[in-house]
Amino acid sequence: MARARTIGRGRLGPAARKALIPGSGLVLLSSATGGMHGDIFQLYVVDTLGFSPSLVSVIALGMIVSIPVQLSAPGIVSRFGHRTVMVTGSLTLAPALLLLFSAGLIIDESRIAAAALLFTGATLAGVGISICFGAAWTAWYVEFAEPADRPLFLAMFSFAAQGTVIVAFVVQTICFDGVVTEVFYRGVLVYCLVYLLGSVIVYRHLPETSVRQPIATFGKGGWREALRDHRCRLIVFGAAAQFVIGVPLLAVYALTVLGIPAPAIGVMLIVRAAASFVLAPMAGWFISRIGMTTSVRVLGVALTAQMVLWTLLPAVGHRLPAIAAFTALVVLSQVSRYAFGLVMSAIAFNVVEPEHRVRTFALVDVASSAAMHLNLAAGGALVAASSTAALLDSPWIRLDPVKIVTAASAIIIAYLTVEFHRMATCFVK
Repeated sequence: MARARTIGRGRLGPAARKALIPGSGLVLLSSATGGMHGDIFQLYVVDTLGFSPSLVSVIALGMIVSIPVQLSAPGIVSRFGHRTVMVTGSLTLAPALLLLFSAGLIIDESRIAAAALLFTGATLAGVGISICFGAAWTAWYVEFAEPADRPLFLAMFSFAAQGTVIVAFVVQTICFDGVVTEVFYRGVLVYCLVYLLGSVIVYRHLPETSVRQPIATFGKGGWREALRDHRCRLIVFGAAAQFVIGVPLLAVYALTVLGIPAPAIGVMLIVRAAASFVLAPMAGWFISRIGMTTSVRVLGVALTAQMVLWTLLPAVGHRLPAIAAFTALVVLSQVSRYAFGLVMSAIAFNVVEPEHRVRTFALVDVASSAAMHLNLAAGGALVAASSTAALLDSPWIRLDPVKIVTAASAIIIAYLTVEFHRMATCFVK
């Protein structure tokens, strides 16, 4: 493969700027429907509706049913095109939002029916988001920026998405005392519906990709061919691993185990989102300027150290210094995880041949979704176990199952750092 220029120009073209609009609401949509950024959904289910964290685990396991649909995504995209898939998929997410909207309306009459609506709505949303924003959108929007400018482009995606989340969290904190109330949650769902309809308009004005792959290559042989490629396996593993790095069910863990008040958690979520919002463009520019090989090494080492630091965090409670230390560690980990994931994604986009992107990123979406849902399911069990038991519980340190698993993820980060650095060195200048 030809070596690619990695010093970006620092600007985006018209198509890339238009694509930021559909990217702006994806994190909030996922957060409200129980996806990869499910803080709002998790707090709504556990804190507002009063369900056990185990229901979050059950819902996460149910979302795994989207995997067969994800595997069919490459053939669907090849047959109908990226634009048609995105428009159709966005419109079909509306029923899922309606089910989630209705759950709180009937909970007083039947908690079982409300739980069923939450399960069904989150599962349908997971399927819709996977088929749209997985293989189809990922393989489409990457063509709107030159390889050297992709770190900046991906960073601006995050900048737009985190800006929307910040507004939501500010409203939650100021108007609803940091609690995901019924009114707040329904307002978020209404916004998500408007966002999806607005994105449909944008899709109709984006250029269709010029890279197509024959439908026949998406059969069993095509999947085997992809999985035989070491780079593909590494990219898929790296994408999945990002969902097991860090603290599972962070907001629920902070509320139920560490004893942090809900308003403080709301502030922490705002600070975390604000940090990502402010630093995302800087991270993209930084990676573009110093190169991906150096970036992945530096960020990998820093993130590995931070995962180990989680074991030193004591029980927090209402103590202001402890809450401040917890918030600082959450923000630092969030920024480092984001930057590490950004440079891995940029390397992956550059080393995958254009005609193989849909298939490769369909596998990435399957692995990511499975890892995310299994992590949420395991996270519910870990949080429940951490609330009742700890290997060490003193005024200075609390070592519970969540922290042990978080620290163990440092091994995964170290492996990914070495492998992606090697891949960047071989295929990127």
